Amino acid sequence: SGEIHHLVGYGILKENKNDYFITINAISEYIKTKFTNKEKPSKKEEVWKIVTVNRNNLEINLRQLVKITFASNFGKNQLKSKILEVIDSNKRTTLESKDINDILTNHYFLLDFKKAIEKNWNLFEKIFVEKNRFQAHLEIINELRVDAHAKTLSDDDYILLQHAFRWFNNKLDGIV
Repeated sequence: SGEIHHLVGYGILKENKNDYFITINAISEYIKTKFTNKEKPSKKEEVWKIVTVNRNNLEINLRQLVKITFASNFGKNQLKSKILEVIDSNKRTTLESKDINDILTNHYFLLDFKKAIEKNWNLFEKIFVEKNRFQAHLEIINELRVDAHAKTLSDDDYILLQHAFRWFNNKLDGIV
């Protein structure tokens, strides 16, 4: 439609195989105009610590949410198979003998939670409401894993990350 091409023209949306995605730049610009944030710590190690703590807390919250939601919707007997269905089949075989908590804690990563929630969106949409925002915020958090890559984070990326973490905290506050 005309509106979509208009947004693509402004660089707000990007097209990929007939799917449209909000661009990071558009979100970044929006956030910069809408939010004032605390100064980014000057030492990169402090930034890594903040990002790591936030990401670990998010993973803990998503782990609880996915486990309880799947258990209540599919039952305890189906829980492991529902958790494993987003894992590559070659890796899945090695995990099938492991305990569900071991799988979720040591072998399930941020993008696995993302896939599991997307695949079962109907179970999570009342919590996250907007699927495109859920996807965009998790992509941002996953892409900007500074501690894993030992890199310095730009001020813009730091603001973007803080916003993404705040979005998840607002959605999950009081639930997990």
